[in-house]
Amino acid sequence: MIGFIYIMSNPAHPDIQKIGQTNKDPNERRRELGTTGVLEDFVLEYRALTEDYVSLEREIHRSLSHLRHRKEREFFKISIPEAIEKIREVAGNRIESDKAYYVSPEELQSIKDEKQRKISEEAEAKAQTLKEEQKIKFLNFEKKAKELAEESDKRKEEEAREKELKSVKDIQIAENMARIKEHNKPHKKLIRKSIEESKDYFAILGIFTIGTIIVFILNFIF
Repeated sequence: MIGFIYIMSNPAHPDIQKIGQTNKDPNERRRELGTTGVLEDFVLEYRALTEDYVSLEREIHRSLSHLRHRKEREFFKISIPEAIEKIREVAGNRIESDKAYYVSPEELQSIKDEKQRKISEEAEAKAQTLKEEQKIKFLNFEKKAKELAEESDKRKEEEAREKELKSVKDIQIAENMARIKEHNKPHKKLIRKSIEESKDYFAILGIFTIGTIIVFILNFIF
């Protein structure tokens, strides 16, 4: 009849292991043991599937009789690795398959160290990624600031150029006005001369008119 040989530990008694047999799932047997008033739940450390599990259990118990914690009880003062090794030694090729759940303190520490190493590597990778992102942001900011500065310089150059062009235009307009003024000077002289000649003409005409009136009055009187 096929069944299992198992090893279970209990945190309440770390130096004592339970080595037994069952024709059901060892985890189911572990849960059953949890209802027997023990201080801590049992932990399944190892199980071996075998065709001759009942007689194999007796052989294992006999080989470990000197380590039995109490007579007629299946608790033994033995470490889990030693118990696994003893079961495999006694069973030989009668084990169809087995599985160890036990993890030694050294393995636990190794697992913890490996986990911590991975955490550190992930943290370092995240820090490196963040550093690269910040560097990219800084470079983008620097590029944007440079572009803004170039645009500002370009605007200033354009404003200076426009101001210079305006000054040139103002100078050109002033020069044109001066040339026009200079060009109009002969015409102004001619106009002034005409006005002065007109004044002389009107003066002569006035004298002639006054003389005529005087002659007319004298003729009228005499």
